[in-house]
Amino acid sequence: QSARAALAKSGTITLELALLKVPFACCFQTGFFTRLWLQNFCRIETSLFALPNIFSKKKVFPEHIAPPVVAEHIARDLEPYLTGKFSFPQDIEETILQNIDTGEAFGKRVVDTVEQTTS
Repeated sequence: QSARAALAKSGTITLELALLKVPFACCFQTGFFTRLWLQNFCRIETSLFALPNIFSKKKVFPEHIAPPVVAEHIARDLEPYLTGKFSFPQDIEETILQNIDTGEAFGKRVVDTVEQTTS
């Protein structure tokens, strides 16, 4: 919680960081066949992979989807966090909590949210 910035893999860690108000850059690596499968068979065309970004329906936190992930691009995106030039979104906690419904499976909620952003 006392970190000024983080580099995170896509997943629930991005929700945890956002709720702790730790700005992050997200990295996610997929292989060619995985991307092909997601785009063609699952019909997932979203460019958002970090859950806080999916829930916000916009890229609040930078994402680096591989290949290629370029170290210089990650460093550029983390720089505002480390120098205090980033203003944390005030509504991010509310946005996340609105999208997490403890009454149904979390995975279903994420799928529903992704489907809404791609339609």
